[in-house]
Amino acid sequence: GHVLTDRPYPDIRPYRDGRAMFRAGNDVGSPGRAGNWGMLDGEGREVVPAVFAGALDFSEGRAPIQEWRRFLMFRVERRWGFADSTGRIVAPAVYGSARSYSEGLALVSRGRQGLFLDMEGDTVRTVSYAQAFSYRNGRSRVGQDGRWGFTDRDGRLVIELTYEGARDFSGDRAAVRVDGRWGYIDPEGRMVVPPTFLEAGSYTGPLAPVSTAEGRAWIDRSGRQVWP
Repeated sequence: GHVLTDRPYPDIRPYRDGRAMFRAGNDVGSPGRAGNWGMLDGEGREVVPAVFAGALDFSEGRAPIQEWRRFLMFRVERRWGFADSTGRIVAPAVYGSARSYSEGLALVSRGRQGLFLDMEGDTVRTVSYAQAFSYRNGRSRVGQDGRWGFTDRDGRLVIELTYEGARDFSGDRAAVRVDGRWGYIDPEGRMVVPPTFLEAGSYTGPLAPVSTAEGRAWIDRSGRQVWP
């Protein structure tokens, strides 16, 4: 219960990989510009001043950060890039959106094009679908024309776009919707829990929350209700 930070902040993001992003306030001695973001280490020390216009959570040693794009003397718009734990920019702030790193790759957008970046900020490949999400269990959830499937790390469609809805993989299970009901598939696309549920959440450890006609319940990895 010992307080680590020596001043309160308007906002602090959760700690990840020994770093937490903080937002500077208007108090005397607050570093950087009020409203900008910097980094705290595990002891609550401000190791990077509040120089970023925006920030998301650290993940895998990288944090999505925002910087202003300028035209002459005017700040035009904010763009996303990535910084490491020292505040060094590893990917320039040129992207319209960015998600935190997951499994060594970060999903960003530039114009209408989605891209995956490696840990050095280099483009690995482009996204070929209208919607795409970060990798979980080696699979990226993708959507096109109201149907959902999954690609592998090379961008190959390994689970076809056949599902009415889908959630990210967690614990080698992903919830998918078939004919209005939810079940679960494994990373190979095999239906391991039949689609019988009204709603289905992600697995946390051995259990996942679901909704049935009787109410909420928890199921194990085989689909058996353990907490009805």
